[in-house]
Amino acid sequence: MVKFSFTDYFISLADLRSLAKDAKSKSKLKSAEKILDMPFSLRSCLQVFDDNYDVMMECLGEEHINTLNSLKLIHARFQRHHELISPASGSASKRFNFVPITSVIPSSRHLEVEPMSPMLTYFGDENSDIDLVYAVGIDQLRKRVTVAFRGSVTSTDFQKDAMMLLNQEPNPVNDIDYNQRKEIGIHRGFYEYLLKPKGNGMNKYQEIIGRVESLFLECERHTNYKLYVTGHSLGGALATLFSLHAAASAGSRNGKIPSPVSCISVASPRVGDRAFQAAFCRLEELGHLRHLRIANDRDPVTTLLPSTHKKLVANVSPMCYLFFKFKDNKFEEKEYFCHTGVKLRLAKQKWELSFLGIPMMSSERVEAVADDENIASCDSGSSTNLRSWISKSIKSKTQDSFSSSRIPSVAFHFGNAYSENLGSVKNDLQDLSLNDLYKEKAVSIFLDKTLDR
Repeated sequence: MVKFSFTDYFISLADLRSLAKDAKSKSKLKSAEKILDMPFSLRSCLQVFDDNYDVMMECLGEEHINTLNSLKLIHARFQRHHELISPASGSASKRFNFVPITSVIPSSRHLEVEPMSPMLTYFGDENSDIDLVYAVGIDQLRKRVTVAFRGSVTSTDFQKDAMMLLNQEPNPVNDIDYNQRKEIGIHRGFYEYLLKPKGNGMNKYQEIIGRVESLFLECERHTNYKLYVTGHSLGGALATLFSLHAAASAGSRNGKIPSPVSCISVASPRVGDRAFQAAFCRLEELGHLRHLRIANDRDPVTTLLPSTHKKLVANVSPMCYLFFKFKDNKFEEKEYFCHTGVKLRLAKQKWELSFLGIPMMSSERVEAVADDENIASCDSGSSTNLRSWISKSIKSKTQDSFSSSRIPSVAFHFGNAYSENLGSVKNDLQDLSLNDLYKEKAVSIFLDKTLDR
């Protein structure tokens, strides 16, 4: 279903570019200008990391050793795809298979890359200490345009993460479905990073989507490409928010992006309120959006308290509670964050797929307990009504077998923990398709919800 190794690569490339921009460290690097030049092919990326390996070890630390291994995995997967569609193989019609994440990669750091190499067309790190960092790339072999967001690294990143308040913003899905609410609640920190206008009057979403649309319009052969959006932690949250707006644009009459938009988020916190979830769910139902939300069991970031700061203050202060209640009688049911998409819950050699809290498939081959962290109303109605149709949908419940301890640990949040868990279940997941899951599994959940209204 999914393989990812972008986390180490993304951070390392941003750090290497920072060295290339610094006058003191620039002289230590080989081909410093090439590091900053765009577009940047996989071939070039492998070369500059190889040429500057010792400098990275000296200036950036041993954690960047993982980056080269990640790039080798990307190269091996690309090479396999190239072989499958090359005329000599006679396999142009075969289904692509990902190289397993645990595959043995040659130890040599010098690798040849085919001419049709994936290209990084833009790397947005102009103000990496105070702003979000993103990349836009194109893979001509798999016909994909990809947007990737970096996770939390700087102090500003962590400050944005901590802004647990809701900004009410116009709902982009209201133009497609007038039954949707006119406004949706968005996590304030994620809103400020992606949707808040900058000094030039343009926000980051507009900047990024402009680069994406230009790739789709670049030439006729890109019209059958698809948009993928991804990120880890903070990056996963930004990917989710970006995907909602991109998919709403794709579903509009004059959309320049083809449907569906696919979002693969890893270790993402909640992004918006129930109106946000309802808008997201409507785009999924219409076929404009596909979201796989990968979450390690016991990852604390994915299971943070869903309440906003306002709700938490109201719980401990009667005066604040009365004040908020006076201003908005329904403030209690509004001050919650909700998850979106198909959730892939992971542990060592265990996995479970669910949608809106309803189990779809699992490694146990039985129905699992409904996942309360993801239960919220798609039509922003009563959570009690939703729980009633969920209880009807679940025929049997089994004891949660993921872990004997339910205590979260930050160790489960890091990229290596996700890679290990994905690697342990790769044989179960490698033949699954996200699009098929929506068509074959999620559609019945949409229908059950409709009948229960």
